[in-house]
Amino acid sequence: MSIITHNKQQGYGLVEVLLALSLGLIVLGATSSVVVDTVKQNSDAKQASQLEQELGRIADAMAKNISRAGYSLDAINQLQNNPFGPVTPANLAVTDCILFSYDIDAPNNTPGVIDVNNGGNNVTTELMGYRFDRLAHAVETRAGNLGCADTGWQDLTDPGFLVIDNLTIQRQQSNAGNIPYNGQFLSILRRNAVITLSGCLRQPGGGTATCRDQNNNPIATMRTVSRVAVIENAEWLLTAQAPPAQ
Repeated sequence: MSIITHNKQQGYGLVEVLLALSLGLIVLGATSSVVVDTVKQNSDAKQASQLEQELGRIADAMAKNISRAGYSLDAINQLQNNPFGPVTPANLAVTDCILFSYDIDAPNNTPGVIDVNNGGNNVTTELMGYRFDRLAHAVETRAGNLGCADTGWQDLTDPGFLVIDNLTIQRQQSNAGNIPYNGQFLSILRRNAVITLSGCLRQPGGGTATCRDQNNNPIATMRTVSRVAVIENAEWLLTAQAPPAQ
């Protein structure tokens, strides 16, 4: 006589299965949230790096160009009356516009003379400048002999990609020495220009055209860079009395 035994196997009940599924969904949700946050942080870091590089590139180009102010191919004969010497504004106040010039060794240009292309003389214009267009949120570059308040300047930055929040240019000047000259003194003026540029990237699809929130506070993604343009060509000033060297 054989005895048949049946092994009783126990499985998971419905409540246990539902509980396990719930716990799994919670873990999956938390993991997904971490992944999304990580991706966003990486994207923000990449945009911040791109923004700082773009602002730095623009400020570097401006500083390099401004540093050439006052250069003349006929400098030996223009110590006192260098037409390229003046930088506007002449005072040292903080401004959002700067005008300057320097001699360019180009085929149709005249050494020692400020050349301006009038559309038909095939010369390379030697009048330079930068300004901040507050309405367009852009940095502009000078065209021809335009002044700071004139229209017709050309965009240096693209407002559709980069929103400029502010541009300031702080001129600095110091006396580097004095040389006796015909009973008077030629003062050597050493000049710098500190460029500070702030901006943010315009968001895809147009996005906001400002780097400020509704309370006019800077948004988190705005960045600021500063560069110093060391004007390599000193300005010579004829005075009756030698100013103190600084």
